Amino acid sequence: MNIHILDSFLHGTLKPWLLDFRDIKAIGEKLRRANEYDPDSMESIKDILFHLLSDQKELIPILESINISTELNLPYYNVDLPVAFDLPSTFISKLINVESLRYFNEVLSNPFITDPELDIPFQIGEKCLKPLLIIIEKTKESLEEENLDLSERRSFENITHFTLVYLHNTAVSLYFSIQHEYLPYLNIQYQDESDLFLYKFGNVDAPVTLIKSNNGLSTVPKTKNIQIIEKKLSFGFSGDQEKLKSIMKLLCLHYSFLNESLCTQDQFITLFTSKDLLASTKEVHLSCPTNLFTATIEHFKKIAPKFNYANIDKSGRFYSQDGTLLNQKLLSNSEKQSKLSEEIKIKIASFFS
Repeated sequence: MNIHILDSFLHGTLKPWLLDFRDIKAIGEKLRRANEYDPDSMESIKDILFHLLSDQKELIPILESINISTELNLPYYNVDLPVAFDLPSTFISKLINVESLRYFNEVLSNPFITDPELDIPFQIGEKCLKPLLIIIEKTKESLEEENLDLSERRSFENITHFTLVYLHNTAVSLYFSIQHEYLPYLNIQYQDESDLFLYKFGNVDAPVTLIKSNNGLSTVPKTKNIQIIEKKLSFGFSGDQEKLKSIMKLLCLHYSFLNESLCTQDQFITLFTSKDLLASTKEVHLSCPTNLFTATIEHFKKIAPKFNYANIDKSGRFYSQDGTLLNQKLLSNSEKQSKLSEEIKIKIASFFS
Protein backbone atom coordinates (compact mmCIF):
# COMPACT_ATOMS: atom_id res chain seq x y z
CA MET A 1 0.00 0.00 0.00
CA ASN A 2 1.94 2.98 -1.29
CA ILE A 3 1.07 6.30 0.33
CA HIS A 4 4.06 8.07 -1.23
CA ILE A 5 2.03 10.38 -3.50
CA LEU A 6 -0.03 11.80 -0.63
CA ASP A 7 3.10 12.01 1.50
CA SER A 8 4.86 13.93 -1.30
CA PHE A 9 2.65 16.95 -0.53
CA LEU A 10 4.55 17.16 2.76
CA HIS A 11 7.94 15.59 2.16
CA GLY A 12 8.44 15.29 -1.60
CA THR A 13 8.17 17.05 -4.93
CA LEU A 14 4.48 17.89 -4.54
CA LYS A 15 5.04 20.41 -1.76
CA PRO A 16 2.79 23.29 -2.85
CA TRP A 17 5.50 25.87 -2.20
CA LEU A 18 7.83 24.00 -4.57
CA LEU A 19 5.41 23.42 -7.45
CA ASP A 20 5.74 25.81 -10.37
CA PHE A 21 2.29 27.16 -11.14
CA ARG A 22 3.49 29.99 -13.39
CA ASP A 23 2.74 28.10 -16.59
CA ILE A 24 -1.05 28.25 -16.32
CA LYS A 25 -1.45 26.93 -19.85
CA ALA A 26 0.45 23.71 -19.00
CA ILE A 27 -1.55 23.17 -15.81
CA GLY A 28 -4.78 23.74 -17.72
CA GLU A 29 -3.78 21.18 -20.34
CA LYS A 30 -3.06 18.54 -17.68
CA LEU A 31 -6.44 19.16 -16.10
CA ARG A 32 -8.23 19.15 -19.43
CA ARG A 33 -6.78 15.77 -20.36
CA ALA A 34 -7.41 14.34 -16.88
CA ASN A 35 -11.03 15.51 -16.98
CA GLU A 36 -11.66 13.47 -20.09
CA TYR A 37 -11.95 10.45 -17.77
CA ASP A 38 -14.52 9.73 -15.08
CA PRO A 39 -12.95 8.16 -11.96
CA ASP A 40 -15.28 5.17 -12.14
CA SER A 41 -12.70 2.38 -12.45
CA MET A 42 -9.13 1.72 -11.45
CA GLU A 43 -8.14 1.95 -15.10
CA SER A 44 -9.55 5.47 -15.45
CA ILE A 45 -8.01 6.50 -12.12
CA LYS A 46 -4.66 5.36 -13.45
CA ASP A 47 -5.14 7.42 -16.62
CA ILE A 48 -6.14 10.52 -14.64
CA LEU A 49 -3.09 10.28 -12.41
CA PHE A 50 -0.77 9.75 -15.38
CA HIS A 51 -1.96 13.04 -16.88
CA LEU A 52 -1.81 14.98 -13.63
CA LEU A 53 1.63 13.66 -12.69
CA SER A 54 3.17 13.51 -16.15
CA ASP A 55 6.14 15.64 -15.06
CA GLN A 56 6.71 13.82 -11.74
CA LYS A 57 9.09 11.10 -12.92
CA GLU A 58 9.82 9.69 -9.47
CA LEU A 59 6.10 8.97 -8.95
CA ILE A 60 5.50 7.20 -12.27
CA PRO A 61 6.56 3.74 -10.93
CA ILE A 62 3.69 3.95 -8.42
CA LEU A 63 1.22 4.60 -11.23
CA GLU A 64 2.61 1.78 -13.34
CA SER A 65 1.99 -0.66 -10.48
CA ILE A 66 -1.75 0.13 -10.21
CA ASN A 67 -3.86 -3.01 -10.60
CA ILE A 68 -6.57 -1.91 -13.03
CA SER A 69 -8.59 -5.09 -12.43
CA THR A 70 -9.19 -4.20 -8.77
CA GLU A 71 -12.85 -3.63 -7.94
CA LEU A 72 -13.60 0.06 -7.33
CA ASN A 73 -15.14 0.93 -3.97
CA LEU A 74 -16.00 4.39 -2.71
CA PRO A 75 -14.90 5.51 0.77
CA TYR A 76 -17.41 5.18 3.56
CA TYR A 77 -16.85 8.72 4.83
CA ASN A 78 -16.64 12.17 3.31
CA VAL A 79 -15.50 15.32 5.05
CA ASP A 80 -15.79 19.08 4.61
CA LEU A 81 -13.17 20.22 2.09
CA PRO A 82 -12.01 23.67 0.98
CA VAL A 83 -13.44 24.97 -2.31
CA ALA A 84 -10.88 25.50 -5.08
CA PHE A 85 -10.46 29.20 -5.89
CA ASP A 86 -8.25 29.13 -9.02
CA LEU A 87 -6.59 26.77 -11.51
CA PRO A 88 -3.70 25.62 -9.24
CA SER A 89 -6.08 24.85 -6.34
CA THR A 90 -8.38 22.99 -8.76
CA PHE A 91 -5.38 20.95 -9.89
CA ILE A 92 -4.39 20.17 -6.28
CA SER A 93 -7.91 19.15 -5.23
CA LYS A 94 -8.31 16.91 -8.28
CA LEU A 95 -4.99 15.19 -7.60
CA ILE A 96 -5.66 14.60 -3.89
CA ASN A 97 -9.20 13.34 -4.56
CA VAL A 98 -8.19 10.83 -7.21
CA GLU A 99 -5.08 9.66 -5.38
CA SER A 100 -7.02 9.12 -2.15
CA LEU A 101 -9.51 6.99 -4.08
CA ARG A 102 -6.65 4.97 -5.57
CA TYR A 103 -5.05 4.46 -2.16
CA PHE A 104 -8.32 3.43 -0.53
CA ASN A 105 -8.91 0.73 -3.14
CA GLU A 106 -5.32 -0.47 -2.99
CA VAL A 107 -5.73 -0.95 0.77
CA LEU A 108 -8.95 -2.93 0.29
CA SER A 109 -7.29 -5.24 -2.23
CA ASN A 110 -4.33 -6.10 0.01
CA PRO A 111 -3.24 -9.61 -1.07
CA PHE A 112 -1.30 -10.28 2.15
CA ILE A 113 -4.36 -10.59 4.39
CA THR A 114 -5.21 -14.26 4.66
CA ASP A 115 -5.85 -14.54 8.39
CA PRO A 116 -7.69 -11.41 9.61
CA GLU A 117 -6.82 -11.94 13.26
CA LEU A 118 -3.09 -12.15 12.54
CA ASP A 119 -2.63 -10.01 9.44
CA ILE A 120 -4.93 -6.99 9.78
CA PRO A 121 -3.29 -5.41 12.88
CA PHE A 122 -0.02 -5.11 10.92
CA GLN A 123 -1.11 -4.87 7.27
CA ILE A 124 -3.80 -2.27 8.00
CA GLY A 125 -3.07 -0.85 11.44
CA GLU A 126 0.67 -0.36 10.99
CA LYS A 127 1.14 -0.08 7.23
CA CYS A 128 -1.97 1.94 6.30
CA LEU A 129 -3.55 3.74 9.23
CA LYS A 130 -0.37 4.80 10.99
CA PRO A 131 1.00 6.62 7.89
CA LEU A 132 -2.33 8.45 7.58
CA LEU A 133 -2.06 9.55 11.21
CA ILE A 134 1.41 10.87 10.45
CA ILE A 135 0.04 12.90 7.53
CA ILE A 136 -2.71 14.30 9.78
CA GLU A 137 -0.15 15.20 12.42
CA LYS A 138 2.38 16.73 10.01
CA THR A 139 -0.20 18.86 8.19
CA LYS A 140 -1.34 20.23 11.56
CA GLU A 141 2.27 21.02 12.49
CA SER A 142 2.99 22.66 9.12
CA LEU A 143 -0.11 24.85 9.40
CA GLU A 144 0.87 25.91 12.92
CA GLU A 145 4.41 26.74 11.78
CA GLU A 146 2.96 29.00 9.09
CA ASN A 147 0.44 30.51 11.55
CA LEU A 148 -2.39 29.18 9.42
CA ASP A 149 -5.72 28.04 10.80
CA LEU A 150 -6.86 24.46 10.19
CA SER A 151 -10.49 25.30 10.87
CA GLU A 152 -10.50 28.37 8.62
CA ARG A 153 -13.52 28.26 6.33
CA ARG A 154 -13.24 31.57 4.52
CA SER A 155 -12.02 31.80 0.95
CA PHE A 156 -8.46 30.59 0.56
CA GLU A 157 -5.98 32.77 -1.26
CA ASN A 158 -2.81 30.93 -0.27
CA ILE A 159 -2.15 27.68 -2.19
CA THR A 160 -0.08 26.28 0.69
CA HIS A 161 -2.90 26.87 3.18
CA PHE A 162 -5.43 25.35 0.79
CA THR A 163 -3.31 22.26 0.08
CA LEU A 164 -2.48 21.50 3.72
CA VAL A 165 -6.10 21.78 4.87
CA TYR A 166 -7.34 19.76 1.89
CA LEU A 167 -4.75 17.04 2.53
CA HIS A 168 -5.41 16.98 6.28
CA ASN A 169 -9.18 16.64 5.92
CA THR A 170 -8.88 14.01 3.19
CA ALA A 171 -6.51 11.97 5.38
CA VAL A 172 -9.08 12.05 8.20
CA SER A 173 -11.87 10.73 5.96
CA LEU A 174 -9.53 8.09 4.53
CA TYR A 175 -8.51 6.99 8.02
CA PHE A 176 -12.06 6.38 9.17
CA SER A 177 -13.16 4.79 5.88
CA ILE A 178 -10.34 2.25 6.14
CA GLN A 179 -10.88 1.72 9.88
CA HIS A 180 -14.58 1.06 9.19
CA GLU A 181 -13.73 -1.82 6.87
CA TYR A 182 -11.38 -3.57 9.30
CA LEU A 183 -12.66 -2.39 12.68
CA PRO A 184 -13.22 -5.79 14.34
CA TYR A 185 -9.53 -6.71 13.98
CA LEU A 186 -7.69 -3.47 14.83
CA ASN A 187 -5.82 -3.03 18.11
CA ILE A 188 -6.26 0.76 18.09
CA GLN A 189 -9.74 2.06 17.31
CA TYR A 190 -11.29 5.52 17.39
CA GLN A 191 -15.06 5.81 17.67
CA ASP A 192 -15.24 9.06 15.72
CA GLU A 193 -13.28 12.17 14.77
CA SER A 194 -13.66 13.62 18.29
CA ASP A 195 -12.06 10.49 19.76
CA LEU A 196 -9.15 10.73 17.33
CA PHE A 197 -8.34 14.37 18.02
CA LEU A 198 -8.79 14.01 21.77
CA TYR A 199 -6.70 10.92 22.35
CA LYS A 200 -4.13 11.44 19.61
CA PHE A 201 -3.67 15.22 19.67
CA GLY A 202 -5.30 16.39 22.90
CA ASN A 203 -7.86 18.56 21.09
CA VAL A 204 -11.23 18.76 22.83
CA ASP A 205 -12.93 19.92 19.62
CA ALA A 206 -12.31 18.14 16.32
CA PRO A 207 -11.54 20.61 13.50
CA VAL A 208 -13.40 18.46 10.94
CA THR A 209 -16.72 16.62 10.85
CA LEU A 210 -17.12 13.24 9.20
CA ILE A 211 -20.06 12.73 6.88
CA LYS A 212 -21.27 9.21 6.09
CA SER A 213 -21.55 8.78 2.35
CA ASN A 214 -24.39 7.03 0.57
CA ASN A 215 -21.88 4.48 -0.67
CA GLY A 216 -21.36 2.84 2.69
CA LEU A 217 -19.44 -0.39 2.42
CA SER A 218 -19.83 -3.48 4.52
CA THR A 219 -17.78 -4.06 7.66
CA VAL A 220 -16.44 -7.27 6.15
CA PRO A 221 -12.78 -6.93 5.10
CA LYS A 222 -12.31 -6.98 1.33
CA THR A 223 -10.09 -10.05 1.35
CA LYS A 224 -10.48 -13.21 -0.63
CA ASN A 225 -10.78 -16.76 0.57
CA ILE A 226 -10.68 -16.05 4.29
CA GLN A 227 -12.96 -17.27 7.01
CA ILE A 228 -14.47 -14.43 9.04
CA ILE A 229 -14.55 -15.43 12.68
CA GLU A 230 -16.46 -13.87 15.54
CA LYS A 231 -14.24 -11.29 17.20
CA LYS A 232 -13.71 -11.67 20.94
CA LEU A 233 -12.21 -8.96 23.11
CA SER A 234 -9.02 -9.88 24.93
CA PHE A 235 -5.77 -8.25 26.00
CA GLY A 236 -3.76 -10.79 23.98
CA PHE A 237 -1.85 -12.23 26.92
CA SER A 238 0.97 -14.51 25.82
CA GLY A 239 3.37 -14.37 28.74
CA ASP A 240 4.29 -16.44 31.77
CA GLN A 241 1.49 -16.60 34.35
CA GLU A 242 3.95 -17.25 37.18
CA LYS A 243 5.82 -14.07 36.24
CA LEU A 244 2.50 -12.22 36.13
CA LYS A 245 1.68 -13.44 39.65
CA SER A 246 5.06 -12.16 40.85
CA ILE A 247 4.41 -8.75 39.27
CA MET A 248 1.00 -8.49 40.92
CA LYS A 249 2.41 -9.35 44.35
CA LEU A 250 5.03 -6.62 44.06
CA LEU A 251 2.52 -4.00 42.84
CA CYS A 252 0.12 -4.81 45.66
CA LEU A 253 2.86 -4.95 48.29
CA HIS A 254 4.53 -1.66 47.38
CA TYR A 255 1.66 0.40 45.97
CA SER A 256 -1.62 -1.21 47.16
CA PHE A 257 -2.41 -1.79 43.50
CA LEU A 258 -5.77 -3.55 44.06
CA ASN A 259 -8.65 -3.14 46.45
CA GLU A 260 -8.35 -6.77 47.49
CA SER A 261 -11.61 -6.74 49.41
CA LEU A 262 -13.32 -6.38 46.00
CA CYS A 263 -10.77 -7.89 43.63
CA THR A 264 -8.10 -10.41 44.52
CA GLN A 265 -4.83 -10.78 42.66
CA ASP A 266 -6.06 -14.04 41.18
CA GLN A 267 -9.21 -12.33 39.89
CA PHE A 268 -7.10 -9.66 38.17
CA ILE A 269 -4.97 -12.37 36.55
CA THR A 270 -8.05 -14.32 35.43
CA LEU A 271 -9.49 -11.25 33.74
CA PHE A 272 -6.14 -10.07 32.35
CA THR A 273 -5.51 -13.43 30.69
CA SER A 274 -9.12 -14.02 29.56
CA LYS A 275 -9.74 -14.91 25.90
CA ASP A 276 -13.18 -13.27 26.02
CA LEU A 277 -13.38 -10.27 28.34
CA LEU A 278 -17.01 -9.54 27.52
CA ALA A 279 -18.05 -12.99 28.67
CA SER A 280 -16.21 -12.65 31.99
CA THR A 281 -17.94 -11.60 35.20
CA LYS A 282 -14.70 -10.56 36.91
CA GLU A 283 -14.04 -6.91 37.78
CA VAL A 284 -10.86 -5.03 38.67
CA HIS A 285 -11.07 -2.50 41.52
CA LEU A 286 -8.00 -0.37 42.04
CA SER A 287 -6.74 0.84 45.36
CA CYS A 288 -3.88 2.84 43.84
CA PRO A 289 -4.22 6.26 42.15
CA THR A 290 -5.27 6.07 38.51
CA ASN A 291 -2.05 7.70 37.29
CA LEU A 292 -0.07 4.88 38.88
CA PHE A 293 -2.27 2.34 37.10
CA THR A 294 -1.67 4.08 33.75
CA ALA A 295 2.08 3.94 34.39
CA THR A 296 1.89 0.14 34.53
CA ILE A 297 0.05 -0.20 31.22
CA GLU A 298 3.08 0.29 28.98
CA HIS A 299 4.81 -2.54 30.86
CA PHE A 300 1.80 -4.87 30.89
CA LYS A 301 1.59 -4.38 27.10
CA LYS A 302 4.88 -6.25 26.73
CA ILE A 303 3.09 -9.46 27.71
CA ALA A 304 -0.41 -8.44 26.56
CA PRO A 305 -0.12 -6.09 23.54
CA LYS A 306 -3.85 -5.29 23.50
CA PHE A 307 -3.86 -4.01 27.07
CA ASN A 308 -4.53 -0.39 26.12
CA TYR A 309 -6.90 2.44 27.00
CA ALA A 310 -9.37 1.54 24.25
CA ASN A 311 -9.73 -2.12 25.28
CA ILE A 312 -9.82 -1.34 28.99
CA ASP A 313 -12.69 1.03 28.18
CA LYS A 314 -14.47 -1.56 26.01
CA SER A 315 -14.18 -4.27 28.64
CA GLY A 316 -16.17 -2.19 31.17
CA ARG A 317 -14.43 -4.08 33.97
CA PHE A 318 -11.96 -1.61 35.51
CA TYR A 319 -12.83 0.74 38.38
CA SER A 320 -10.78 3.48 40.04
CA GLN A 321 -10.08 3.65 43.78
CA ASP A 322 -13.25 5.74 44.27
CA GLY A 323 -15.40 3.26 42.29
CA THR A 324 -15.53 5.19 38.99
CA LEU A 325 -15.70 3.03 35.86
CA LEU A 326 -12.52 3.78 33.91
CA ASN A 327 -12.70 4.86 30.28
CA GLN A 328 -10.24 6.16 27.67
CA LYS A 329 -10.80 9.81 28.56
CA LEU A 330 -10.28 9.33 32.29
CA LEU A 331 -7.13 7.26 31.73
CA SER A 332 -5.69 9.73 29.24
CA ASN A 333 -6.44 12.75 31.42
CA SER A 334 -4.96 11.05 34.47
CA GLU A 335 -1.74 10.26 32.63
CA LYS A 336 -1.39 13.81 31.29
CA GLN A 337 -2.48 15.79 34.33
CA SER A 338 -0.96 13.78 37.21
CA LYS A 339 2.65 12.91 36.51
CA LEU A 340 4.42 10.27 38.59
CA SER A 341 7.92 10.84 39.89
CA GLU A 342 10.76 9.25 37.97
CA GLU A 343 11.68 7.27 41.08
CA ILE A 344 8.27 5.54 41.14
CA LYS A 345 8.35 4.92 37.37
CA ILE A 346 11.76 3.27 37.65
CA LYS A 347 10.63 1.08 40.54
CA ILE A 348 7.49 -0.03 38.68
CA ALA A 349 9.60 -0.88 35.63
CA SER A 350 11.85 -3.03 37.81
CA PHE A 351 8.90 -5.26 38.75
CA PHE A 352 8.50 -6.26 35.10
CA SER A 353 12.15 -6.89 34.33
